[in-house]
Formats: sequence, structure tokens, C-alpha cells
Amino acid sequence: MKRQTISFFIILSVFIGYYLIKHMHSNDQKAIMQRSVSFIIGTNAEYKPFSFIDKSGILAGFDIDVMNAIADKLAITLLYKDLPFEALMGSLQNGSIDCVIGGINPTPDRAQKVLFSEVIYERDPLIIVYQKNTNPLHSVADLAFKKVLVNEGYFADSFLSNEKNITLMRLSSNLPSDGLLALQNGQGEAFVGSKSTTLQALNEKQKNLFSYVVLNDVVEADAFALAKTNSTLLNDINTAIRALKKDGTLDSLIQKWFEDN
Repeated sequence: MKRQTISFFIILSVFIGYYLIKHMHSNDQKAIMQRSVSFIIGTNAEYKPFSFIDKSGILAGFDIDVMNAIADKLAITLLYKDLPFEALMGSLQNGSIDCVIGGINPTPDRAQKVLFSEVIYERDPLIIVYQKNTNPLHSVADLAFKKVLVNEGYFADSFLSNEKNITLMRLSSNLPSDGLLALQNGQGEAFVGSKSTTLQALNEKQKNLFSYVVLNDVVEADAFALAKTNSTLLNDINTAIRALKKDGTLDSLIQKWFEDN
């Protein structure tokens, strides 16, 4: 009788132990699943220093670092999708991606179609690049009656579209390097783009051929775009951005990608 009682308690203990282990494993799995919720981030990885493929073939850039830091704050997993620039907003609106990043300027026109996060960088003025062997250009007013090259759909395009006396030569390419090459080949009299991306696109030969002037009063901002239906994720991202500003992470990334270059 005593042996039967002992055997019963042994069997009961094993059963309870198995149940507890299984229950704990189930809770751990739920926690892992919660952390493994993936958000698809769309970007055009041709826009250095915001989003680009580095020499190691890895997606890098200011916006990438900021979004990765946000993911750490929110304990979420990200999947990046490299898309043509012109496909980004459409993909966002049809739900195939959750967020667009990579030097996205929050314009009023775009804000009618998508939600924008808080600005993460707003110290990027436009610059006018021109041939050194031509008359110096000092301001937007000096572009009157000239053929001016811009990347179609970017901030320089929308800003200069309001200038009636300028003939805009819109390039379907989103690469500043293509705009600089077009200028070098005489397709326009000036190229206008953001300072950060344009200066990094200059090759050694062009540095000797071109001069430029910085338009410090015309500044492009950088934010993340989300679908109008994704206000919950937007609130979470904004909370994380504010935390990154407060703890100095955002300033460190700005120095890394802009002030140290």
C-alpha cells in the first residue's frame, strides 16, 4: 500500500511538472511571437546617405539606422523591401508595405494621401550646382530663364515648380549622380538637389568642373510615411522618435551620417 501511494505521488509530480513546463513554454512562445511581428519597410536604396546599399552589399543609411533603433524601442521585427522610388507611395496605399523611409520630404500634397511621422532630420538645404566656366549663381533668382535639371518628384522639383521663369528639365532618374552627369554633358545650365545627397554624388572630376551655392533658407525635411489607416503604428513610431531624441540617439546618428562627412 505504501509503495502504491509513493508511485501515485511520483506519477502526479511528473504530470504536474510536465504541465508547468509545457505552460511556461507556451507563454515563452507567445512572447517570442509578439516580438516577431514583422513590419514591411519600403525604401529606395539609391539615395545616399539616407538609404543605400553599401560596399558590403548591405542596406545602410541614416533612415535605416533610425528605423532599426525604433524597432529596438518597440521590440518589433522589420523586413526591408527595396523598391523604385515611384512605386513607394502606391505600395504604401495598396497595403503591400507598412512604412516608407529614405529621405521622404513631408509635403502638403503628400500629406493628403499618407500620414507622416515626426521629422527626424531638417537641416538639409537645397544647393545649386553649375559649371565653373559660367557666370556664378548665387540664388534662385539667378536661375531665371535657365534650363535647370532636377530629379522628378523630389523636393527641388516641387519647390522650383513655383518659379515661372525657370525651365525645369525633369529627370526620370532619382539619382543625383544622373543629374550631375546631365549637367556635365550640357543638358542643363544648373542642377538643383538636396545638399546631403548631391555632394556625396559628386565624383572627383566633377569637383573640379562644378561650383555650387547652398540655399540655406530652403530646407528639406526627412520623415517616415505611413498609410492613412495605420495611425496606431504611427503613434508608436512617434513615441519612439521622441525617446531617441531625448536619449541622444538621434543626434548621434545625425552626426554619424551628416556632420562627420
